[in-house]
Amino acid sequence: NICLEPTDRYRTCYQRAADPSNNLRKDEIQRREYNRGAKRYDKDKNYRIEPYSPPYVAEDEELMTTTFHLELNQDSTQLTCDEKVVMEEVVLEYLRANIGNDDTFLPICAVVEEWKGYDEVVPDG
Repeated sequence: NICLEPTDRYRTCYQRAADPSNNLRKDEIQRREYNRGAKRYDKDKNYRIEPYSPPYVAEDEELMTTTFHLELNQDSTQLTCDEKVVMEEVVLEYLRANIGNDDTFLPICAVVEEWKGYDEVVPDG
C-alpha cells in the first residue's frame, strides 16, 4: 500500500455503483487503483489520483465530514502504512454494515490522518 504525505483524505473510500462514470454492480473499495494512482502522483504532483478524488455525490446528497477519535493501547511503535490502511478499511466496512442506510446516510470514506502517542498523565495523589 501507498500512503502519501500529507495524508490523502480519500485514500480509503467506497467507489459507488450509483456513480454513472463506472460500471460497478456494488460499492467497493478499489485499493489497487488507488495505489496505482498514488504511485504516479508520487512522480508527478500535478497528477490527479483516480478514482480517489472526492467520492461521487448524487444530486440529492452532500458529503459531510466529521472527526472520529479512536484510542488504542500500544507500545511506542508507529503504525505502518499497511496497518493504517487495514484500520481504515475495517472501520469503514464496520460502519457501513452497522449504521445508516440508503435513506439516511452511508459511511463513504475513512482515513487515519494523524497517529500520535502521548505521555501518560498521572493525577496528583
